[in-house]
Amino acid sequence: MVELIAQANLVKISTLFQVLKYGAPVGRSVDLTRFDGYGELISELDQMFDFKGSLIDGSSGWQVTYMDDEGDMMLIGDYLWHEFQSMVQKLFICPKEEIDRLNPGSPNATSL
Repeated sequence: MVELIAQANLVKISTLFQVLKYGAPVGRSVDLTRFDGYGELISELDQMFDFKGSLIDGSSGWQVTYMDDEGDMMLIGDYLWHEFQSMVQKLFICPKEEIDRLNPGSPNATSL
């Protein structure tokens, strides 16, 4: 019984992920189980980091990326929501120019 409780707590803990905004001294955390998809996640991040709607409509010049379970940087939206939830390790909000600098050969590539 104690082992089942410990496993349940581990599952609950693993739904919280750190979000780091490029240039910000401190990160935040989000619980992905609160969202039904990418739209809700981006809306929450937009509010959390005070983008005033520009992260949602794409006019901010910033892109949400994540580190997957293999340590690769990926753009959100390329996988189904439930697949993303099983792969994500950490979230990042980066200027689009920074993403292009890290991966100059392919602006639509998913691996950064």
